[in-house]
Amino acid sequence: MSALSVLMAVAVLSYAEAIEKPGKDTFFLMTGSDWLRNHEECVKEFKFAAQKYSGVASWAIYDRKDRMSKEEVNALGKLPCEVYGYPAVVYRTADGQPFMQLENVTPKMLNTIDVMMKEWEQIRIRRDEALKKARAMSAEGLTKAAALGSALSEWMDRIINAYSERAITAYYGACRPVVEEIKRCDPEDDLGYALKYSFNYFDLMDGRILKNVAAEEFDDNEELIDDLLAKKALLPYQRQFIRLMAFRNQLGQWDGEDRKVHARMMKALDQCIAENPQSPLANTARTTKRYYSEPVQLDGLRWLKCHNRPYWAKAFVPVGDKVKKSGTYRVTFSPLAGGTSFRNCTFMSGDRVLASDDSSGNSYSLTVQDPPANIRLVVELKGSGWFDGHGDIEIEAD
Repeated sequence: MSALSVLMAVAVLSYAEAIEKPGKDTFFLMTGSDWLRNHEECVKEFKFAAQKYSGVASWAIYDRKDRMSKEEVNALGKLPCEVYGYPAVVYRTADGQPFMQLENVTPKMLNTIDVMMKEWEQIRIRRDEALKKARAMSAEGLTKAAALGSALSEWMDRIINAYSERAITAYYGACRPVVEEIKRCDPEDDLGYALKYSFNYFDLMDGRILKNVAAEEFDDNEELIDDLLAKKALLPYQRQFIRLMAFRNQLGQWDGEDRKVHARMMKALDQCIAENPQSPLANTARTTKRYYSEPVQLDGLRWLKCHNRPYWAKAFVPVGDKVKKSGTYRVTFSPLAGGTSFRNCTFMSGDRVLASDDSSGNSYSLTVQDPPANIRLVVELKGSGWFDGHGDIEIEAD
C-alpha cells in the first residue's frame, strides 16, 4: 500500500527541522511574508492536510511568521527551490532535489493536496521505472538518448498537462543527472531532449537574444532561433517562448515604419499563437500583436500612459459633442505628466479627411465645414520611452 494512503497524525516541521532529516522526501509549504493574501488560510489548510495524510515524506513550513532573523535564514542555507509566486508547495525528494512545485497556491487547492500528492507519487514511480528500463538498454547514442528523454517525459509532460492551469512549475533540478546522461549519448543535442529538460527562457532571452539585439547582431539571433526550433523534442510552450524571442529580435530592427520588418514581427506572434492557441502565452502574443498593430482608441478627451506607443501610432478620439458646427477649432494637447509627442492632427469622418494640420507639437488649428455627427479627431502620438505621459485634450472654437 502506498505510504500516501496511510492515515495518521503527523507533525508539521519547521524548515530548519526538515532539512536536518536527510534521506526523506519532504513537502514544503513556502508561505512568503505573513502579510500576503491567503497566508493564514494556507497555513491552516496545510496543517490540516498533514494531520490527515502522512504522505511519503515529512511535512514542513517555511513561514516568515516565525520571524527568523536574516542571520538565521542565511544559516539555513539555500531553500529547496526558487519560488516566484507565494504561497507555494514544493515536493523535495530524499536526494534533496525539487521534484514538483505548485505556485500561487490557494486554500481551496490545499483542500485536495492529498490527491495531488498521490498523482505526483505515481508520476515519479512511472518515471523511475522508465529510467531504469532505459538505463538497462544495450544500445547507445541517439537510441539511448531518446529512451532516456522519453522516460523523463513520464514526469514533465504529465505535470505540465495536468497542472499548467494552476501555475505549476516542473523543476529541472531533478532532471540534471539524467540530462548529463543524455548529453553523453547525444553530445550535439540533435534530438533536443537536453534543451527540453534544461530550458530557461530568461537565460536565452536576456543572456543571448537581447545582448545580440543591443550589439545589432540580428543574424546571430536568427541562426540561434532556427537551431532551437529544429529541436523536435521541445514542448509547445517552449516553442512559444522561442517564437517570442524571434519577435523580440525583429522588434529590435524595427524603426516604427518599415512594413517588411513589421510583417515579420506579426508573423512571429502568429506562429507563437499557432503552437498552442488556448495557452496563456498565446494570449500574451495576441495582446502584443494588438499593441503593435492596432490604432489607439480613446474613449474621451484624455490620453493615458497606456495609450503611448514606442513608435508613431494613430489615435482616434470621438469629438462629435465638441465639434458641432462649421468653423475653426483650436486643438490643444495639455500634458499633466511625463512626455508624449504629437503630429499630423486631423478631423475625419470614416476614411474621409475633413481638415488636417501636418505640423508637430501640442497645438493645432483645424477648419471644418458642416461637421457630421461621427466626426473624429485623429492624431499620431508617440511616448517618450522613459516616462510616458498623460494629459487632457482641449478643443475650442476660435
